[in-house]
Amino acid sequence: MKFIYYLLLIAIFANSVEAQRSSVETNFENIKPKLSFFHYAEGEDASSGYDYLVYRKKSEVIKIRIVWSSSTNLPEVEDYYYEREKPVLLVKFSARKNQYKSLVRGTNVQLKWSEKLFFTDSKLKTWIEKGKSVDSTDSRWNETESQVLDSFKYGLEGFRQYLADIKKK
Repeated sequence: MKFIYYLLLIAIFANSVEAQRSSVETNFENIKPKLSFFHYAEGEDASSGYDYLVYRKKSEVIKIRIVWSSSTNLPEVEDYYYEREKPVLLVKFSARKNQYKSLVRGTNVQLKWSEKLFFTDSKLKTWIEKGKSVDSTDSRWNETESQVLDSFKYGLEGFRQYLADIKKK
């Protein structure tokens, strides 16, 4: 009986996580046509670099997609979702080489996610890695939270610098 109860709790938790995941991403897709879109790139060297796709409503950043590409590796994609420019969700994806051009144009491309991190009040609340929840007692939790929050901050600062550089020209 305990086993059935345990399975039921897992199913309820899994469904609530799925609902939370899909609501952030679904809400973005619903408002995407009304958002301003910016694309800029920064190279690491001649064979690799980052593309930044920024979606914003007026001056508020809603999402930043970062696509890292190189001539030797598959593209890596990270979607940073913000609410009132506070971290809400980071989704990491793997992509195929032939998807790169569509990705940097902002075209919807089917990607398989590998990791999702949910935030509330700038605190990591839920972390799903390879389809499994990572427990908050995991030794990587605090360091991952700190690194990801820095990435959210870096994304906003980088975009603001890009806008400032455009105004100078």
